[in-house]
Amino acid sequence: MSSSQRIRKRSYIRSVQVCDAVLAKNPSNAAVLQRRGEAKRKLGHYASAIVDFDAALNIKPDSALMLAGRGSAKRALGRCEEAVADFNDALHLDPCNVSILVGRHDALRSVGRSAEAIRDLDAALAVNPCSILALQLRGEMRRKQGDLEGALADFDGALNQDPRYAAALAGRGAVRRALGKQAECISDFDAALRLEATNAAYLAGRGGAKLELRRYEDALSDFDRALKFNPEDAYARWGRDMALKQRGGAPLQTITLSGFAKEEMNSRYVERRQLEFTVNDQETYWSDGGEFFLYWCIKEKRWKGSRSSDLPEVQGGRACGFIASPLGRNLLAPSCAKGWHEWTAQGWLVRPDAGISSAVSAASFKMIMLRGFAKQEMNLDYIERRQPEFTVNGRETFWSAGSQFFIYWCKKETRWKGTRAEDLQRVQAGRSLGFIGSPVGNDLLDPPRRLGWHEWDGSAWVQQLEAGVACVKPDPMSNHAGGPTHSGNGLKRQREDSNGMEPPKRRLPDVPRFDF
Repeated sequence: MSSSQRIRKRSYIRSVQVCDAVLAKNPSNAAVLQRRGEAKRKLGHYASAIVDFDAALNIKPDSALMLAGRGSAKRALGRCEEAVADFNDALHLDPCNVSILVGRHDALRSVGRSAEAIRDLDAALAVNPCSILALQLRGEMRRKQGDLEGALADFDGALNQDPRYAAALAGRGAVRRALGKQAECISDFDAALRLEATNAAYLAGRGGAKLELRRYEDALSDFDRALKFNPEDAYARWGRDMALKQRGGAPLQTITLSGFAKEEMNSRYVERRQLEFTVNDQETYWSDGGEFFLYWCIKEKRWKGSRSSDLPEVQGGRACGFIASPLGRNLLAPSCAKGWHEWTAQGWLVRPDAGISSAVSAASFKMIMLRGFAKQEMNLDYIERRQPEFTVNGRETFWSAGSQFFIYWCKKETRWKGTRAEDLQRVQAGRSLGFIGSPVGNDLLDPPRRLGWHEWDGSAWVQQLEAGVACVKPDPMSNHAGGPTHSGNGLKRQREDSNGMEPPKRRLPDVPRFDF
């Protein structure tokens, strides 16, 4: 606890004591009951605070602030629907109260009504455009919804009024990290931590940016400190594990399964360590097309394979699957190589020859060089990014050195495509934007199929026989060499997307955007 927090805590305790003395003489003083309820709420004594607010409201039922105070205490106890009802009543009495609008936003967000929550923040800012808290909270909501530019504007607005507002500094740092501006991100987190040195979330956020810059020792230090102040921080635990693996040069593992009657399972699977893909605190392995994954089933003490759509249920504790390894936690141990089980109409059957036919280490990061395109702006070096905020369809992406363009796996067309950086959110949402496209196939780096890409010339797709991946090499910031991985060919002519014809941006004025 910081010194300022300790001072505030002593102030709330003193307030409760003063109110106790007053109420001992006059227990029907509604204003003092409200004051004591607020102090108790800020001390975290939520149930006792509600008792005080109830008593105050019995005396003065039309007090918007008492209703809002009780709503805040109920939300803290998880009684979120009741909290929304209290805030609704409060706003009926005082519809333009900024603090009550902000409070209801919090309750609405707790019950999953995000659209209504952000409208409350909009309303609060319409009343008071300079509300620092409303700007910071709306920035957080926009960031989590993927509106990075809107979030950045809100955090900047809050910091223009108070450059020492730690929550806004940390929020802006998180936005800058998502935009690939790690150095600026770290600067923001540094400033936030100078103000709140023991904030575990800020430490973990800075550690994440350092991890992406391969500053593994620095990242590990931040994650360790975060866990010291909050041992339950899941992101910090994941980040610490990743920093240890990367610090030791642990490359991603790739395994190949074979021998199953269900042919779709006989595929290559690549390790994913990102937090949102972990199951039971273990990495998972995903098929090349992203349709299937392997996970550690803690209930059965074995690895199982299931459909990608089952991931949320599996993370929630279910043991879905239609293939299963022998017992054992180490997937790469010899005892887990063969003798897997497969679910059939007759039940689980042992397949003596089914299992892992090969296992190799993949490179930590790769860099590809695109050459041969008529649009010279595309002939650049592209560096692999595997961070969750950059993945598309469960696959890594490759970004130009200046982060102006990126290459992504287009699941709809079963090929890789290239487009502008500002298209990322729409691509992640399912659009198939792009003005260059690889031959059909899920392996961008398969040597026989690296060339022969197609390029949109403004009216049609044209195959450029010498265009494509000219070279694959390690990212200069990585200590590992890249390895080959598979593609295809053929690209039928496709129609323009009317939504893709907005005025071109940046350095490609003569290349419209197309969606297929």
